[in-house]
Amino acid sequence: MQPESAQGRAALILIIVSIAARAVVGVISTPLLAILGSGGFVVLLLLNAAALLITVVGVVIAWIAIVKHRDRSIVLLVVAIIASVLTLFALPSLL
Repeated sequence: MQPESAQGRAALILIIVSIAARAVVGVISTPLLAILGSGGFVVLLLLNAAALLITVVGVVIAWIAIVKHRDRSIVLLVVAIIASVLTLFALPSLL
């Protein structure tokens, strides 16, 4: 059950890549902080913010594809809901 619209497919790819990027940032955080110290914290914060921004863009594109283009893909809907919830929980980490 692939997304029916090109916009839905692009959103699905963006969301999956951004969630994977956020997982990679979580894995490299300890070595990055150990090697670079406070400079690593800044790099870590920027990487986390970039991944979160890509997630937000993917979620917005997904909801536009679902509502405007009437994309009826269950996979896109589930991924958009999960990414929306993950984004809401990740926003306080940027403060």
